[in-house]
Amino acid sequence: MESAALVHCVGILRCPITGQVLSILSPAEIAECNRRQASDALVYRNGTPAPIAVTFALGTPGRDQIYRVEDSIAWLLPDLALIDTAAVGTASFTAERKVVQSFYDEYGWVKSDDGLFISRDTPNVPRHAVSGTFLHDKGGSGHDDSGAPWGA
Repeated sequence: MESAALVHCVGILRCPITGQVLSILSPAEIAECNRRQASDALVYRNGTPAPIAVTFALGTPGRDQIYRVEDSIAWLLPDLALIDTAAVGTASFTAERKVVQSFYDEYGWVKSDDGLFISRDTPNVPRHAVSGTFLHDKGGSGHDDSGAPWGA
């Protein structure tokens, strides 16, 4: 169950896309949301799958926009709205955004099992080496600006 503060202020929250009032989904609606999400019938607004099951959520009156709530934080960002797959419109995405998404899907950073981001093509880079400047910024040398090895 979410915090009383969130439940108390839900009346002032609005959908960032439509401006409609949001309300708390019932347990039956949450179960239906998760069923649809598991079958890829409910996805993020940009068409990507939503891999995490919903435990608490807010939705527009027609439930055409659903926003997950985690740790009493409502994810009220337009791209994080859960919508019906049929409602996903790819025409609204710019060519640049598609190129960037493609890059990250094929070559970019991925989340490791322990929740940290690592490069797809250099998975053995020490985790402390990817704070600040990245190994790729050094042409793969494994050294910082002083020439010292990473972590030295």
